[in-house]
Amino acid sequence: MNHDAIAFAALIVGAASLVFGIFIYLSLRRLMEVSAPERNRAHNQTMADLANVKREVALLTETVSRFRTQSLAGITDSIAEQERSLRENLHKDVSKEVSALSQEFDRALKNVVERFDRRHTELLKDLEAVSEIAGIKQDLHQLAADVADAFEKLPGGSPDMSAYARASVLDRFIASLEDPEDRRKCLLTSLDSVLDIPALGKLAVAYPSVNSWLMLKELADHGVVSDIAGWALVAGAESARAEDQLDLAESLYQSARLSFAIGGEEDHEGLYFVTRGLAQVLALSGREEVASALNLECEPHIEFLRRNPPAEPAKACHSLADFYLQEGRNACAAILYLQVLKVVEMVGGYEAHADRAWNGFSRAVRAVVLNDKTTGLSSEAEGRETFKYFLADTAEFLSQGLNRPDSLISEDSEKEGILLCILRLCEREKDANRALATIVALMNQVESARVSKDHKSFLASEVLYALDDLGLSRKAVGLPILKQLVEVFSRSGNFSKAASAGAKLVDVSLDLFGDASLETVAPIELLARVYRSMERFDLAEECYRQILEIQYKVYPAEHENMIDVLLNLAEACLIQKDEGECEIFMESAAEMCIHLLVEAQEDSEAEDVREERRRRALLINERIDRLKRQLPARAS
Repeated sequence: MNHDAIAFAALIVGAASLVFGIFIYLSLRRLMEVSAPERNRAHNQTMADLANVKREVALLTETVSRFRTQSLAGITDSIAEQERSLRENLHKDVSKEVSALSQEFDRALKNVVERFDRRHTELLKDLEAVSEIAGIKQDLHQLAADVADAFEKLPGGSPDMSAYARASVLDRFIASLEDPEDRRKCLLTSLDSVLDIPALGKLAVAYPSVNSWLMLKELADHGVVSDIAGWALVAGAESARAEDQLDLAESLYQSARLSFAIGGEEDHEGLYFVTRGLAQVLALSGREEVASALNLECEPHIEFLRRNPPAEPAKACHSLADFYLQEGRNACAAILYLQVLKVVEMVGGYEAHADRAWNGFSRAVRAVVLNDKTTGLSSEAEGRETFKYFLADTAEFLSQGLNRPDSLISEDSEKEGILLCILRLCEREKDANRALATIVALMNQVESARVSKDHKSFLASEVLYALDDLGLSRKAVGLPILKQLVEVFSRSGNFSKAASAGAKLVDVSLDLFGDASLETVAPIELLARVYRSMERFDLAEECYRQILEIQYKVYPAEHENMIDVLLNLAEACLIQKDEGECEIFMESAAEMCIHLLVEAQEDSEAEDVREERRRRALLINERIDRLKRQLPARAS
């Protein structure tokens, strides 16, 4: 019921009351005209009727009030229900509108970013003189301010987030500059554009790159230093030295020296590595006298550390290495873990600390090597990681740590990572002797470790590449390793690599023993099995023919060892639908088998030898019969 129905009911009640009042009025007028007695009777009757009317009016009023109350309650429930329905519909409509607006905003933001990138590219192309950097810096500062204002307008926006946004924009812009001199000058002019300098330093530490190390250098030159930033600069200097950027490495080491002098207290661990690294860089650049003087400065730091051993050696370096490892920045993590290990080796007495460092170092270098696999690089690819940021003595240091009696390296994955690192360092330094020992240890890991077939194939590929690179695949020491590689590749299903290793095995066997020696038969037969697994029966046939030629040169007459080769040749020809050749080889094998049975009957050797010959002859006959049964089917 709605308001219109109530009004209509009230109108009806009012009309009825009006009609009733008129009727009463007329009745009273009529009564006034009669006699007094009748008037009294009429008056009494009228009063009684009036009382009845009042009662009826009261009942009617009560009924109308109750009806109105019930109607209002129903209307209230109806209004509440309609309100809920409207609210739900409105929420749905608003959600759709917000979603559409969000998509529109995303597309608009994407267009803005694309326009910014295009504008950015155009600005970089137009960048010709250093004088333009001031203008670029002003635009950059305005962009950082706009981003900061956007962050501050967001609900819950904080100054830290806006500072991080400014630092992020600055770092991305600097990374886009191609000229190193422009990057350096832009860094110098942009330090005052970032209000939160510590956020800029944290960003530079967290995302190591050439620009980030330059940023840390400028911060250190302006007095913003920390031990974490110092170790990040050490990692940057080692990377720059590996890329032959000696001037950059020297400047980074000098800035790291400032970072390790915190609050007037010297960090002897950091200063030792800075001094030693700086001496190596100066020696490479031809300044031998200064390098010798710096080497002498390393001794006081070592003596101080031995007299005052730290509670936890290279704590800041270890923490930063752990962070880099967690973030997947494995090269920087490996550099820093190596520094920790050398500090532990120098000071001694930190087994638990060394265990953690060995574990982290192994995981880092293993991830670096496996990156060749995950990025699609084969072992023969250009740009293969050779750990250029490690010095020549690193392989010896790692070998000593791996082979010492009290070695803390127990897990297979840890050993594998360190062995892979040593192997690639040996390839880089052309250290064949150490590489051979590493290869043997790595092959033992391949045989014993419970890893996937693909990973075993990858490790075997690393070994095969090292054998080729160091020339060991052409020497006698490579024979057992090549044979083991063929078996590993075959079990892993990598028959192309197995064929490559098998071919190298055959080549070195022919070089060492010649083509008239039974020593070459086993490698050729192994290669033939690989070709059969690859279903390259033409190549397998060539191998069997080569074996037969060698046997004809070695044996003075027909020999029982030739029978298997003849039957293998017959099978290869049969599969290739060459029935004529198959029959020829099968008949030759049958004749040799008969000759074998005759020799077994006439031989004066022991009964068990004759029985073994007879048994073998029967097996050969069964194989020949099977081939004969297959020939008609092939011919048809």
